[in-house]
Amino acid sequence: MKIAVIEDRIADVRRNYSMLVRSRHDVSVFYLPPNTFVDVGSLLEEAFSLEIDNLVSYGFRRDKITFPILSRENPYYRFDREKLRSDRFNIFFIDGLDGECFNIIRDYGLPKDKICIASDYSAIVDHARELGYSTVEKQNADIHELVDRLKAA
Repeated sequence: MKIAVIEDRIADVRRNYSMLVRSRHDVSVFYLPPNTFVDVGSLLEEAFSLEIDNLVSYGFRRDKITFPILSRENPYYRFDREKLRSDRFNIFFIDGLDGECFNIIRDYGLPKDKICIASDYSAIVDHARELGYSTVEKQNADIHELVDRLKAA
């Protein structure tokens, strides 16, 4: 199963999704670094190389970890549209991102039936449910079990 994870914390990627990599799912991580004082002229991959190494040590493939495009002209984080196309993945696990998850879904035209909002914040989970999205509260989640149910369906 091809899985996209959009997340802003490396610890959450490790804790919630490394078991999917170990069970041979094809997992791509779209990492939105937390607000930092990274010089926009530098490469985010260089600035966060330790985080990348950490994910690789848990079995994630380096070539499946994507950082957003960031420039002086466009300081708002944006991913390459080609890499985040909805037809490339069976499911998208999207962190609540303080509510930004809904903007990402809209901006990239991601289909509701392929999305699972995964958040620690019940307000975001509740809102996502009201909008008809699949949801999972990370602190209570068995994401691996959810993926197995989706594969069986």
